[in-house]
Amino acid sequence: MHCFAYGGPQDPCSLNNNNDANDGLNKNPSACQGDTFYLWDEPDTQGRDYAWAGREWVNYASRFHSEITSMRRRGVKFTSPLLRADNTEANLRSFFLACGAACSDRSSPAYIDVIGVNVFCGPWNMAPGLAPVEGCRAGARYMVGIFQNLPQVRAGLPVYVTNWSRLQVNAAADQLAAMYAIDAFYSSNSPVERVYWFGAIDYGGGSTNNFLTDFVTSGADAGKTLGQVWASTCGSSPEPPSPAPCTEEGGDPYNNPGGEFVACCPPLTPCLRDWNGDGNWFYICRERC
Repeated sequence: MHCFAYGGPQDPCSLNNNNDANDGLNKNPSACQGDTFYLWDEPDTQGRDYAWAGREWVNYASRFHSEITSMRRRGVKFTSPLLRADNTEANLRSFFLACGAACSDRSSPAYIDVIGVNVFCGPWNMAPGLAPVEGCRAGARYMVGIFQNLPQVRAGLPVYVTNWSRLQVNAAADQLAAMYAIDAFYSSNSPVERVYWFGAIDYGGGSTNNFLTDFVTSGADAGKTLGQVWASTCGSSPEPPSPAPCTEEGGDPYNNPGGEFVACCPPLTPCLRDWNGDGNWFYICRERC
């Protein structure tokens, strides 16, 4: 099971505005042995903003170019800042505009592999007569729709839901509605590949007893910890959808069985040219035409 912490000396796999000195800008990422390196958690709630994160990430990636390159060779992926969900598209746009071409260039150390978004369900999802689990499912489905329309997702990037829980409740049993609803994130054509439980102190969200060590005291799961329920729920959830096939660099997107067009893998684009100089024009997937 994948985990995300909040920076600091015990967490080498994320940058944090509060727990790392100087916003983590001097933190060597090579100590991270996980499969994901996470940028700042909601910088706009920590006295920064997403444009700041874009500028500083480019500088950070340049400073630690060799370390990041080595990390990528062993499969480590780098997320965007972990976005607030209430203005996902604008927050992401602000980050990518400030970062510039580097964040979309696979050859750059600043390339972003994954979009990270913090999502919560709460009273705003609970219509009269609707069971809390269905309210949380409705919230998850709504956010999947938002994700599907993000330009970066349409270009092929996956989404990690880096925080998920139910806000403004105070019993561990009330958190089960959010846990049982995670199947909604893995609907057909969803770009969501992971969902992380928010099991930390809730500053400002109005919830308590959301730790994975908290015990459920009522209902069918009474006597279990939230961690036990989460592990069981995740184990029974469907696998994330397989990514759509795509044509690798140097391939012809039309040269497939049955002549079916298979789009170029992001960020490649189909380029039409007489590649062999023999009068035979055809497409090849390249970064630049």
